Amino acid sequence: MSFKIINNHWTPKTNLFKMPGGEYHINTENNAPLCDDQYIMVMGGTSDDMMALCIFADAVHRDGGNPILLLPYLPGARQDRRQTGEALSSKVYADIINGCNFSSVVCLDPHSDVMPALINNLTIVPLKQVIILALVEQQVYRDYTGIIIPDAGAAKRCFEVSQCLELPTYQAYKHRDMSTGKLIAERLGVRKLLPT
Repeated sequence: MSFKIINNHWTPKTNLFKMPGGEYHINTENNAPLCDDQYIMVMGGTSDDMMALCIFADAVHRDGGNPILLLPYLPGARQDRRQTGEALSSKVYADIINGCNFSSVVCLDPHSDVMPALINNLTIVPLKQVIILALVEQQVYRDYTGIIIPDAGAAKRCFEVSQCLELPTYQAYKHRDMSTGKLIAERLGVRKLLPT
């Protein structure tokens, strides 16, 4: 499981758990209501993660609160296009999230230009901002040789970070067997990109 309900001094202690039959359930210490703003952070996109956020949102709505979803990575964002016979996974995940009617969904990395348009009440915190703040604060970037762009989808974000840190970029390239989703080993590599 890769989710966490964020309890703080003004929210009741919340317990999200599985019943013996595998179904999710939620309760609070002393049956305290889940009113006001209530936060859940979901780090993955498994069926367990999706079910947990649905159960959480339902409980908060029923107690008159505002469920807020912290979702650093949008699940399904890499599946934002389809071919005949495939699902449009990004839309499926978006429908689940939107069905919970979160008052706010906060993400760090939409990965796709398609996915943000599918999620209601979405706020995007630029990943560049988070990375640069962390690296500059710790001064660790001075030890880096460059920034690796893992794939074409990450190029824009990586270029922004490399320019701010004044580091060169290296482009990774890959080819995927779309029938299995696996990478083709003999078609992987990295090349240095020269400034333009």
